[in-house]
Amino acid sequence: LLLTYSGLATESMTRGQGWRFLDMGRRIERANQTLRLVRQMFGTVRGELIPALEAVLEIADSTMTYRYRYQTSLQLAPVLDLILVDESNPRAVGFQLAALAEHVRHLPGDPAEAEQRAEPRIVLAAQAELRLCDVDAYCVPDEREERNELCSFVEGLAGHLWRLSETLTHRYLAHTGPARQLGPSASRQDDTIP
Repeated sequence: LLLTYSGLATESMTRGQGWRFLDMGRRIERANQTLRLVRQMFGTVRGELIPALEAVLEIADSTMTYRYRYQTSLQLAPVLDLILVDESNPRAVGFQLAALAEHVRHLPGDPAEAEQRAEPRIVLAAQAELRLCDVDAYCVPDEREERNELCSFVEGLAGHLWRLSETLTHRYLAHTGPARQLGPSASRQDDTIP
């Protein structure tokens, strides 16, 4: 059912602002799920690495892309590069951030204020962090068999995504107005019943 709904939204939905917000939510969720997966599977060294790499590539629907592109045995650095950094892989975090950057450029509002809004800056900060990352350094565990640099990097990106989600929610999706007093108002005298 979810695949059917996703296909309907992709193929049949008019590309208005409603679709834009729906797609931004999908992109944020997909990026967050990938980041959680990477942290859970590779944050700590556990047993054999190859089965974990195979599982992550399968979950990220990137097994064929990995085989075509790298044509080598499975290694952590190329897998992380493919599912985190690669902006041409539709399942990668980099691809999601590129799509979010495009959506953010077309959000409603005054174009003169576009550079002052928080959304473009949050996405740009996340993209810069991702593009400048050192994937090879993240693969090296410390003396306690943990990859703390990878975990910090993933948590930083997840923080950017959370801030983007919160900013979008407060600016565009929260429609609460000022608080009103319920009941009769003492200041209004014309409300008396004859």
